[in-house]
Amino acid sequence: MKHKYSLNPKEFDLGGTEKFYSDMAAKGWKLVSRGVFLSRFEKSEPEAVRYRIEIVSPKLLENGKLPEEQVGIYEDCGWEYVTGRGFHHVFRAPDDSDAPEFYLDPAQQAETLQALRKQYIWNAMIPLVYVLLFTILSFFRWNVADGHWFAAFYQSWVADTYLIIGDVLILFGLVFRDVWGMVYLSRLYHKMQKGIPLNHESDGRHYFLRLAQWTITIVGLGCLCWDTFCGQTFPMPLETKEPYILLKELGVSGERTTNHPYSDRESEVVYKKSLLAESWTAQEFVQDQQWLHQKVYILQRPGMMEQFVESLMYNSTFGRSPDNFTEIEIQGLDHAWVSKSLECIAVKDNKAIILTHLWESSEEMTDSLQRIAQKWAAMD
Repeated sequence: MKHKYSLNPKEFDLGGTEKFYSDMAAKGWKLVSRGVFLSRFEKSEPEAVRYRIEIVSPKLLENGKLPEEQVGIYEDCGWEYVTGRGFHHVFRAPDDSDAPEFYLDPAQQAETLQALRKQYIWNAMIPLVYVLLFTILSFFRWNVADGHWFAAFYQSWVADTYLIIGDVLILFGLVFRDVWGMVYLSRLYHKMQKGIPLNHESDGRHYFLRLAQWTITIVGLGCLCWDTFCGQTFPMPLETKEPYILLKELGVSGERTTNHPYSDRESEVVYKKSLLAESWTAQEFVQDQQWLHQKVYILQRPGMMEQFVESLMYNSTFGRSPDNFTEIEIQGLDHAWVSKSLECIAVKDNKAIILTHLWESSEEMTDSLQRIAQKWAAMD
């Protein structure tokens, strides 16, 4: 094998990067180029080599490269220019050569870190600005319009806990590296300003940084994959002992069919299990335009029910607010609500259901809630 690739140390770990390349040279691998994530090496005789990193703002480059005059100055001092990318430009010299260090005054070298430090600050701000804008837009969408933004979040938190945790962990993993780099470079800058030179060795804490970042990201991706693939979708059964209800149990007869205005929708059930709840989202269509849409939740903690029901009311398709629901008494249920707009909600212990259906009267809606109470009683 004449060439190999290795993962780059973090950009802000200047001493660690220099030591990494020196260690590779001692093992017989000479640096050829540095990419975004990987460095390319070619096989050579093991040798003792000093590597040094010069930080240069891309604004000072010519077509992405160091000016020839500047490279010539380094070479006259005994340093060979190897490669460069972004802020990093790599030089090397034999370990026993008299090539001088780039800076005798640490405060002078500290000034070269400013551009890289600003870049890390900007990188850390981008995801945070995105989250802030998303939050503001969500607030206006759910709160200024005809809903409630926290209710939307809370219902998603209960039903899609893994999805939210995964998104937060991945975002944190992205920001974590840049925040660490920003803090590290700031501390390094102030040390150099005080006359403390750069340590040309690796800082062991950066290993744990990378391990922590990858762990957070992998766990986040695992949560997203779990949320994506753990759910089950299956055709609406003819009989069921699950907590959702069938149209025929509500006294609606007819042959199963697609919903004619939406011919691509079939009668089906989607089951998911999060950290906080089990949920069934069921839709059923029979002849003569009869349909039923329902969401059933079994919460892990009954104490969450009051706030969760409120979120169901805010996020209901037609009701859109608790003010549009009226509580009624149904034997066998802890609570029940009906709205003027095709929807009703039932609660018993840690079970909650919201039904959307074209009832012809309030009596039919009450009868449907009674049938749910009977079915849940039989399940218990």
